[in-house]
Amino acid sequence: MALERSLIDKYGVDTTGPYYTSYPTLGEWSDSFTEQDFARGLEKFIAEEEDNSFAFYVHYPYCVKLCHFCACNSYVTNRKERKTEALDALISEMDFLDQFFRNRSFTPSVREIHLGGGSPSYLDLDDFDLLIKKIRATVDLSQVSDFALEVDPRTVNPSTMHHYADQGIDRISFGIQDFDPRVQEAINRVQSQELVESLLTPEIRKRFRSVNFDILYGLPLQTRESFQRTIEIVKRFAPDRVTLLRYAHLPHVKKHMRLINEAEMVDNEEKTLMFLTAVEQLLGGGYEYIGIDNFAKPHDTLAQAFKHKHVWRNFIGFTPGRVHNMIGVGPSATSVFGDYYSQNVYDLFAYYKAGVGTRFPIERGHLMSQDDVIRREAIFRILCDLSLDWNELGEKFQINPERYFEEEKSVLPMFVEDGLLTSSKDVIQVTPKGRFFIRHIAKVFDVYLRKKAYQIHGT
Repeated sequence: MALERSLIDKYGVDTTGPYYTSYPTLGEWSDSFTEQDFARGLEKFIAEEEDNSFAFYVHYPYCVKLCHFCACNSYVTNRKERKTEALDALISEMDFLDQFFRNRSFTPSVREIHLGGGSPSYLDLDDFDLLIKKIRATVDLSQVSDFALEVDPRTVNPSTMHHYADQGIDRISFGIQDFDPRVQEAINRVQSQELVESLLTPEIRKRFRSVNFDILYGLPLQTRESFQRTIEIVKRFAPDRVTLLRYAHLPHVKKHMRLINEAEMVDNEEKTLMFLTAVEQLLGGGYEYIGIDNFAKPHDTLAQAFKHKHVWRNFIGFTPGRVHNMIGVGPSATSVFGDYYSQNVYDLFAYYKAGVGTRFPIERGHLMSQDDVIRREAIFRILCDLSLDWNELGEKFQINPERYFEEEKSVLPMFVEDGLLTSSKDVIQVTPKGRFFIRHIAKVFDVYLRKKAYQIHGT
């Protein structure tokens, strides 16, 4: 789709506003939120929530190499004892959580499991099996609809892939980033197309219900033409899902990003054109466009959830919406349940010192107000459904949307004038053009951003 240059100049496409994996966003959470707050919230969730099912996230922190682009909470080691130490701490935290549930006679109902990091595929198979054994002791896998694993192709072989399937993994996510060898060299992530082909033979592919590729644009040495070639290769592999992410260059936050030659990076305008072209290619390849940056084949559960307006948003990204709660373990792991958000201690070695196995290693969190809950619903419905039904929102929370969102409604006509929204008395609907500016629309409902703007401008 061609976008008017005036719109790109006015809004940008992918450079402004939060991605809203939570609301409020993590930067608004409080460092004064403690493990006692977390425990109280978890007890309330167990005792009072009508639906206390949740997704379970496990963060394993180690990787085989340092990728220069990586913004994840990851560490590099080739020492077996370091890898085992991290696994032991994870298992200790799971033991403590499991005992917390048992002490309250609570049998957890886990609908989804996601093993991320770091690179959980960097675990030796005996250690991987130990992790799965612990999960099986905590979770009734017969209730799990989605058991996902993030895979670094450099750490596995075809036999490993079969082993994962034997252990119950049914969805895998490959960190591809780019297929251009020059780009791979520049970001220190060399993994050939042939390697990926060897890991996704028809025999292996049929053992997994869903395969996702993570692709990054805005990397050094990428051009629009080279990135088009990468997307064409992706289309030939035909993964069930594609996550198309913008590289965020933050060398002041992630020091290893200084290893990237900034002279080899494209400007924001070219990144925007890369993104637009990639979207057209993926839509032409039979993918459904979901949310901000996700694409799925029509048969995939994510596309089916989008069709029926069940998609939800969490720290993993867009999900089929089976559950809205998630509990995470591991350094920096985030949780959301009931009205509570929390994040574990971020630094790996501080995580070890936080008494893992004897207490919850909480670093920050947030207890949502009713206003937070209402605004999250509005933001998530826009991001997930591309629409917001005022009557449904009003009925769900027993509010008068006309009065409650009076200030927001005064801003929305700007998007209507620019062809990004259609608006009636009852519903606002994001247009195909508006898809590319959906974060701008969503942030209208973010009262925390509004307060910051008031502070900045002194109004």
